[in-house]
Amino acid sequence: MPTQKAEAEWQGNLAEGSGRLKVGSGAFDGPYSFKSRCEEGQPANNPEELIGTAHAGCFTMALTAARRTVCSSRSAIAPLSLSVDTGEP
Repeated sequence: MPTQKAEAEWQGNLAEGSGRLKVGSGAFDGPYSFKSRCEEGQPANNPEELIGTAHAGCFTMALTAARRTVCSSRSAIAPLSLSVDTGEP
């Protein structure tokens, strides 16, 4: 598995400051703040949202691999797509 890189920077105090999150591949580069972590409706991202997204991506790949292994002799029932929603029920 290749080594991945990410960067985070923060400026200012906790309550009023803000920062930037960036992944090494360039696929994501965006702002975050204390307010985006703790208040609804803020336009910036938060680290937990990105962690949830990463887990959902890994889960769908693992589930697809497990499903293919179990159903290898019956490929007609293997899933064509999976969707994972990490939101509240």
